[in-house]
Amino acid sequence: MRTKLFTNYAIQILFIGGVYFCMSYFLFSNSLKSAILQALLYSLIYFFGLPIFYKLISYLKKPNIYKLEENEQILIDEEVKIFSVTYLQKSNLKVTNKHVISTFQNQSKVYSLLDVRDIVVSNNQITFHFTHFKTSFVTKNAQAILDKLEDERQNSNLVLTS
Repeated sequence: MRTKLFTNYAIQILFIGGVYFCMSYFLFSNSLKSAILQALLYSLIYFFGLPIFYKLISYLKKPNIYKLEENEQILIDEEVKIFSVTYLQKSNLKVTNKHVISTFQNQSKVYSLLDVRDIVVSNNQITFHFTHFKTSFVTKNAQAILDKLEDERQNSNLVLTS
């Protein structure tokens, strides 16, 4: 999993640096040395500055924390990591009998369990395949989460289509 993340980071940095180098060297006619230094600086700002900027924006956003409905009970409450633009962000994953809720700082994303088509576990990662998209969470307890969801489905405590 780590090599996959580092590979993803390296590809992002090389792509962003390459695009900026091409723009700087070919379009703006900078010298080769200047273009390389600017591309390197821009890549570092992208890699380290963008996550800090996103965290600042999320702190400034109006809180949007999901409140449970009356007949909704929490089945799973786990701290996970989710891959964001250029970094892994810590998130809180809650699975209720009706929703999958991912909370990062003061923002909640709520996904209905009615839209779940498949749940896949591989390499400490649990992936929820919804009707029109999928979302993955990195956790060491991925298999335990899947087992708990399967037990709850068999006990008819979950609202699932399949």
